[in-house]
Amino acid sequence: MKITNEQNNSAKKVEANNPALKNAKNNKKRKKCENNCNIYSNSTKITHISKQKHDNSLLDEAYKTDLVIYIKTLLEVHKSLPNIINIIDKIIEKKASILSTSNIYGNSYLATYNDIDKVINMGDRKNKLLNIYVIIEKLLDSLEDKDRKIAVLKFVQKNTTEEIAKDIGATERTVFRRALRIIEKLSIYALKNNWSTTFIKNQIGNEPWIQEIYNKKKNDESSAKSKKVLNN
Repeated sequence: MKITNEQNNSAKKVEANNPALKNAKNNKKRKKCENNCNIYSNSTKITHISKQKHDNSLLDEAYKTDLVIYIKTLLEVHKSLPNIINIIDKIIEKKASILSTSNIYGNSYLATYNDIDKVINMGDRKNKLLNIYVIIEKLLDSLEDKDRKIAVLKFVQKNTTEEIAKDIGATERTVFRRALRIIEKLSIYALKNNWSTTFIKNQIGNEPWIQEIYNKKKNDESSAKSKKVLNN
């Protein structure tokens, strides 16, 4: 049944003259609002708990597969990569130039398949190093400014915990904890982007110097754990 304007106005007058009726209506509206707020709040809590569980699961994987050590390794090689990529670029350019000249002057003994393969392999090596560099940049960009600064000081520039503490005005204990948490954040971020240990190993497979850095870090951490067990 359609309510006319006159009936609507009449209902409002009745409500205005009856405080109990008005309060009941307001209470009903308030209760509805509270219920909606509770639903939103509970939904937010569930989403947060679900995200936390997922992150914890990824972190477990990162520790089990030594991804945390690979992340530290990548950060350490970050500053060396541009120079190495530039050197490889020059070698490729030089070799390509020799191959091109040999075709002009008919020096076929220079333009062997072996030489061509070397140029192709160098190109593949350069591309993988570029991929690694881009990944490291994205990892660092994922951090907040304060965390990025600590990551660069600690893992890229290799400053001591004491030096970093003085630089940022914090205790050494705080720096140590934040540095650990930063590596964990980066490991989770890496896995969310499918940069697993297997993927990173594939990228650095032909770079023994990077693998050596990883092996040293792995041994250092194993020794530190052994000493901790003995002290306890």
